[in-house]
Amino acid sequence: MYTKEEREGILWEFHQSGMNAKRACEALPMFPTRDVLRRWLRLEAQGVYVAREMPDRPSRMHCSHKWGDRAGRGGARRW
Repeated sequence: MYTKEEREGILWEFHQSGMNAKRACEALPMFPTRDVLRRWLRLEAQGVYVAREMPDRPSRMHCSHKWGDRAGRGGARRW
C-alpha cells in the first residue's frame, strides 16, 4: 500500500524519467505494476493526484510489499 505522498512522488519521478509506464515500473526503484501506475495517471488527469517531488523517496517509503512482489523487486521465488 502506498501513501498519497508516495503515489505523487512516484508520478513525479515517472514524468521526470521520460520512460513509458512498462519500462519505468521495471527499472525505477519501488515502483508499482504498470496497471497500477496507469490507474494513478488516470487519477492524476482527473485531479485526484498532483505529481510532486519527494526527495529520497525510496528511503522514505512506507510501502509494505511482501517479499517477491514486483514493487519489492524481490522477484518470484522459484524452487
